[in-house]
Amino acid sequence: MDIEIKALEKTNNRYTVQTEIPPDQKLLRSVNSILNKLTPEKFVKLTEQFVALDINTFARLRDVVSAIFEKSLSEAHFCPTYAEFCAVLNKRMKQFEQVNEQGKVSKQTFKRILLNQCQVEFTKEGAIDQEAIDKLATQEEKDLFVVRAKLRRLGTIRFIGELYLHGLIIKKIVYQCFQMLLSDPAHPDEENVQALCKLLHTVGLKVTMQERNQPMKTRMGSVTLQSMSNLIEKDLIKQSRIRFAVQDTLDMARNGWVARIKTESAKKLGEIHKDEERKRETERNRIKNDKRRNFDQRHFQSRRAEPKRTYHSNRRVANKASQRRDADGWESSAPSTRARGNRRGGGSQDARGNAAAKDTRAAPKGRGGRNNRNSGFTTGGGRRGNKQQGNKQGGKPRLVAGNAFDLLGFGDEEEDTEEAEAVEEVVEEKELTEEDQDRVNKSIKALIKEYFCAVDLKEAKLCVEELNTKQLNHKIVFEGIMLALEKRAREQQCFRDLLEFFITEGILTKSNIETGLNELMEWANDILPDFPLMFQILGKTLCGIISHATKTITLAYLWSKPTEQLNAPNRKKFVLGTLVAIKEAKGEAEVAALFKAAGTSLATVGIEAADLEAKGLECLAN
Repeated sequence: MDIEIKALEKTNNRYTVQTEIPPDQKLLRSVNSILNKLTPEKFVKLTEQFVALDINTFARLRDVVSAIFEKSLSEAHFCPTYAEFCAVLNKRMKQFEQVNEQGKVSKQTFKRILLNQCQVEFTKEGAIDQEAIDKLATQEEKDLFVVRAKLRRLGTIRFIGELYLHGLIIKKIVYQCFQMLLSDPAHPDEENVQALCKLLHTVGLKVTMQERNQPMKTRMGSVTLQSMSNLIEKDLIKQSRIRFAVQDTLDMARNGWVARIKTESAKKLGEIHKDEERKRETERNRIKNDKRRNFDQRHFQSRRAEPKRTYHSNRRVANKASQRRDADGWESSAPSTRARGNRRGGGSQDARGNAAAKDTRAAPKGRGGRNNRNSGFTTGGGRRGNKQQGNKQGGKPRLVAGNAFDLLGFGDEEEDTEEAEAVEEVVEEKELTEEDQDRVNKSIKALIKEYFCAVDLKEAKLCVEELNTKQLNHKIVFEGIMLALEKRAREQQCFRDLLEFFITEGILTKSNIETGLNELMEWANDILPDFPLMFQILGKTLCGIISHATKTITLAYLWSKPTEQLNAPNRKKFVLGTLVAIKEAKGEAEVAALFKAAGTSLATVGIEAADLEAKGLECLAN
């Protein structure tokens, strides 16, 4: 079926590209272009461009001032910048003579035209044009029109205040604005009261400073504040929003015109960067405090859950383990490895020159036995007496006999004392369950992520020590590299610094490094498609580790058995990436020395002379 397509018709108001633009319209385009780019950072440069425009008639000057005025009202938070812009232009723009209706010639300056527009806008009958509202069709359009009209009026008030701060408006005009906005204190217009609050927020400080040496009756700023205070006391304002605005203005005046909430204004790029850095620092501190608070809570709960262990209970366990039971039911202490010879020469010596250990026997457990806490078989009269007496004799405690028969070899001299044998408790590392290992892995990931944000080496060390799981420290290497692969260069460098710090502090040992890298080698072939630059990043990481060769791995690890899990091309990339990283960081002499010390051959991983030349490693060709 054929479909007939009707040709497009040309309308009278269609868009056409203008080849010839009138000079006045071209000037306004340039003015709007400069105003759109005007910021505190580019203020001086754009001001010079504006002054260079061809504004050679009164009509053009009037259009330019009107464009600036409209722009300042539409962007109220840039009013300080536009007011400063007007102050500079007032000194540099040309003056024009204009004949008025009476036939008199008057000079028209930038300042006079600007103030005339401010006066016209300020003295409009009401902020809202009811006739314009009635012409709108929908209620939504009417509401939007009302909002824009109110914002325009508040923008006018703030712009007038900023012009006063920059010296384009005198104090007398500001006083007239006060009187007009609060002309009838008994029946105030609430919209005018809101505008008065906006004006006082802008000019309050300067007006107060200028009125400091004036008589009280002439201080219009103080009189206006007193009238506003009466509005609150007599409850003449019905809208809570306006009433709160008046109260905020009064509080601000009492506080030296320091705003409770900082007014939004234009900023330079440097100020924006400082604000962002301040926000990031606050967020880092919050994360650090939350992490520390959560750890303290977990640590407190775990300490409460642990059974209490005392010195005496540990000692009894150690003593019990050191005893042996004979067939006749007697318990005897294990032979001591420390010399216990007779001071009078009666003790025998073994082949190593140590006194032979006596085969002493302990009486059966019971009253007076060695396991009885109240036993009196001590040369110092018991534990407590032994401690006191030992302190009087230079801090050495008296020897505590294992049982009654041990007293036979001590002699009759009570002043002879001998250092007691130290009973060391052997603490075995707790075997972690799968649940515990998962918990530790999550904790390690969390502390590395926190370190990327806070970059606090001491805090990271404290977190690792608090985990107290040395058998899983290799996870720091594996999980850290996996996280660094997903990050930017900054975080990757931070992780390399963290590894070197942990190696220096003894947290990561050679075994931890090898175990973490071995686990990475198992997954390398699978994750390489997701991280094409993995071996370059890993090479830079190993460059910092190998530099601490006395405490960790050497360059020979690249040829070790775990790396054989990589396929041939990936293993070749791994070796070349590490060698290039060492060369860039340490130089050719260092990489050649490390390679020579490793005692390996590049041919075993399929690296040829052409590969070395392509990577700039000719120093390893020989």
